[in-house]
Amino acid sequence: MNCAIDFARLRRSLTLFEGETLLEGWAAERVMSGEGRLGLAIVTNWRLIFIDSEQRLSAIPIAKIDEVAIPSPRRLAIRTWYDRMDLVFDGPAAAVAVLNLLRQDPKYAAREGVPGVMGAKGHSREPTAGSPSHGPCLVRS
Repeated sequence: MNCAIDFARLRRSLTLFEGETLLEGWAAERVMSGEGRLGLAIVTNWRLIFIDSEQRLSAIPIAKIDEVAIPSPRRLAIRTWYDRMDLVFDGPAAAVAVLNLLRQDPKYAAREGVPGVMGAKGHSREPTAGSPSHGPCLVRS
């Protein structure tokens, strides 16, 4: 990831929802169909967001995550029933930081898979009226 990208500009271009708080962001590469796009992976109190250098945005509400696989120490594969976000970070510390922030969300009910080991499925919870899954358009691309 030695490409020159203005990550501060990407961060400024991101519009958060009312009540949403940015927790942290890291340089990452999103792998899609074998091709990687360099950008910024951001965790908020509601969503995991990836925004690339052309300001294309994809987001997954944390409450909708079904599974997180860890194919390598620098890589996280996050899946929902409708999308997959495969992120590669500069180092394992960034990947672990993202995973730890996702784990802190009380609505996070993901299973973690390590090659050769399946994690236990979390408790399924119905969304409450105040949960982000009730928002009118949480996923934009």
